[in-house]
Order: sequence, then structure tokens, then C-alpha cells
Amino acid sequence: MKTICIIITFLAFGCGIAPQKDIILAFMPGVYVKHIDGLYSVGEDSLTISHFNGQTYTILHNTSFRRIINKTIQPVKYQSERWTALYDEQSKVLNEQKDGKVLSFLPRENKLLLGSGEYKKVK
Repeated sequence: MKTICIIITFLAFGCGIAPQKDIILAFMPGVYVKHIDGLYSVGEDSLTISHFNGQTYTILHNTSFRRIINKTIQPVKYQSERWTALYDEQSKVLNEQKDGKVLSFLPRENKLLLGSGEYKKVK
């Protein structure tokens, strides 16, 4: 009987029937950055994602930028916001609750996608 249990367990794990660890969940927490280089401004954008509890995550969004007016770079300005997001196990995305932003993750490429923006994971 013990041998049968071992064989069933081996087959379940070998065939992918047993629950597997969600690689997106393991990848999500951390710091992501994006460089902004436009015609009218330059700067940095960062997202710091932390697990709060259950399916809830907090995201700290920090931006520093310098406007370009008449080809002159202006003094740096800072903005910061805190978001709350829920993880959707089925679609493997974070859904920000206030404005409906959707954050997708590409662990193999070490990236996060937010709208048309790509953020690189640095920590």
C-alpha cells in the first residue's frame, strides 16, 4: 500500500497535476524602474511593489522629472502616490483599485508592463 501511495504521488507531480508554485507571485514584489526621455521632459519612474495580505499588494509610485522649455532643462520635480492592487490568479495580473491600472509581469524578461510602459526590475 505504501508503494502505491508513493507511485501515485510521483505520477501526480510528474504529470503536473499537483499544484505548482505561481512564478508570477514569486517575481512580483520588488522595485521596477523606467527611464523617461521625451521631447518635453526627462526623468525616472519607479514602482515598489510589496505584498500586504492575501491577494492585496501596495504599490509606491515615485516619479522625478525635469521639464524641457525652450531647450533648457528645468529644475527637478517629484511626485509620489500609493496604490492598492489585487492579484488576479487567473489572469496573473495586478489590478490597481482606484484608476483601474493593470500591471502585467514578464519574469523571464525581468519586466513589468503598465499600459504602454515597460519597467525593468532592479531589486
